[in-house]
Amino acid sequence: MTFDELDNAVTFVHLVIPIIEEFGGSITSFFRSATHNKAVGGVADSDHLSGKAIDVVLDDKMNARQFAQRCQSVGLHPLIEDTHVHVQVSPLKVKQDKSK
Repeated sequence: MTFDELDNAVTFVHLVIPIIEEFGGSITSFFRSATHNKAVGGVADSDHLSGKAIDVVLDDKMNARQFAQRCQSVGLHPLIEDTHVHVQVSPLKVKQDKSK
């Protein structure tokens, strides 16, 4: 990781930590090695590999929509998943339907 990448990761954390504290929750994933990313079923180009994504388990799952909206208000890109909210710096990639 370069110093610029580390600086960007620190900026990201400084944006998201106050939101997590506001809603109550825990970070369950941040930086991942390629090996761990594969083991947990992460996509090959996951933003977790460069410290540009986190997964958050909220204390109250009913707050997921409000948490996501708050993340969007500071320019982050959330995705509400079954067990957590994934938040990343870069825009979310849209999965293409290859069956058509």
